[in-house]
Amino acid sequence: MGDEYRISFPSTKASEFQEIMRRLGGQASSTDPNRFEFGMEGPWPYATVLLDAEGIYFCDNCVQRDQASQLFRKIIDGALSQSPDIGRVTVSDL
Repeated sequence: MGDEYRISFPSTKASEFQEIMRRLGGQASSTDPNRFEFGMEGPWPYATVLLDAEGIYFCDNCVQRDQASQLFRKIIDGALSQSPDIGRVTVSDL
């Protein structure tokens, strides 16, 4: 297990955030269109993202910390851009 976070924000269309995940390089799971893996070149992805009704679950798998931290910032930027009420994005350590 890695470092886990919950990024909560007012709900948006999941399909819009799925597109953001794809643009950021995420590979969607074949069994769950709301699960994305990043950096599948090695034995473990450097990050895993799950989209759900409450927002985003983000796991930095402690493989490539620099890439995971850059991705984390981009996901927060995406959440801010998708939130209809600016400032309503909350990040919690799990």
